[in-house]
Amino acid sequence: MINMKIAMILPSLAKSGPGIQVEALCGVLSTLDCSIEIFYFRENGNGKLNFNGITKNKIGFSLASFKKLRGFDVIHSHGFFPDLFLVLLRYSGVKAAFVSTMHNFMKEDIYSRYSPIKAIFYVFLWKRVLSFIPNKFVFTSIAKQYYRRFSSGHLHIVSSGIDVSEIKRKIEGCSVLENTYIRAIELLKRRNLEIIGSTSIITSVKHLDTVVNALPHLPNHAAVFVGGGSGEKELIELAIKLKVDDRCIFTGFKANPLPYLKTFDIYAMPSSSESFGLSLFEAIIAKLPIVCRELPIYKELLGTNGLSFFDGTVTDFIKSVKSIDMHNKELANSLYNNVIQNYDMSIIASKYRSCYWSLTKNGRL
Repeated sequence: MINMKIAMILPSLAKSGPGIQVEALCGVLSTLDCSIEIFYFRENGNGKLNFNGITKNKIGFSLASFKKLRGFDVIHSHGFFPDLFLVLLRYSGVKAAFVSTMHNFMKEDIYSRYSPIKAIFYVFLWKRVLSFIPNKFVFTSIAKQYYRRFSSGHLHIVSSGIDVSEIKRKIEGCSVLENTYIRAIELLKRRNLEIIGSTSIITSVKHLDTVVNALPHLPNHAAVFVGGGSGEKELIELAIKLKVDDRCIFTGFKANPLPYLKTFDIYAMPSSSESFGLSLFEAIIAKLPIVCRELPIYKELLGTNGLSFFDGTVTDFIKSVKSIDMHNKELANSLYNNVIQNYDMSIIASKYRSCYWSLTKNGRL
């Protein structure tokens, strides 16, 4: 019996962090008496989200698209263009509970992607759009405080999550690793080098230059960057300049980066801004020792045990890598169990469903 009809609006079906989380959420919600439909704006050339068994509809800013969104109990947007569409939809007379998820810290995310002039404009515009959306979902109390400064309406802490069993299955899928990559890793291992790895997209906010800048002082380590991104070319040039390119592997974009985790010895997360940190949680599922920048968000989500924090400087990153206990299975298991008990999507989806139900009953349209 279907109790709720929910529309999810995405910028595209690209395999971004937010998109992966929405796909996992929808998969579980569809088993909880919810009818889900996906609406998206852009086609993309790289790997696409599947949303198996869920109807997908391409839309645009047109009356025909507005009509497709009639009859839903909840309409949930993710990203700027979906948020703008949601506002127009709301004022076109469509009746539903309208909600947007804030997947990142807006200003930090936009400034890492655009020039300063464009970033100022985009931040201003998105803030204006958000002011017309009655309900916003955030992942932590820190994010709630952040958005409370400039966002009216109701802010709900409804955490994000991951499909633990699906991530474990993909991590074990080593058959997707290219022979050239396997040979390159084997050569590094023969040199008795420990692999510091990352599967994050390479942008300025991720600060993966910290890893490259550390390598001259870590002669027993190499680095692998799986993900590509706007900052990849600059990072390669830095590795060449520092003469550590023979200890670096850059794979470019990978539709499924998870099998690469099995080839890492240490996972690096030097990002200066995260609202959840999907790749960090994936590394926890892989039970890797993790060195990450000391952000309040991680302490709220995961506590202080199990992660090796550094203060954001290259010097402290080097110190953390040298002192990390790579064989402490107790710490790795503790983090893993924390994720299983608190962030598996089966738990998170139930929280979303309860919040959706509350919004529809309270008439927060």
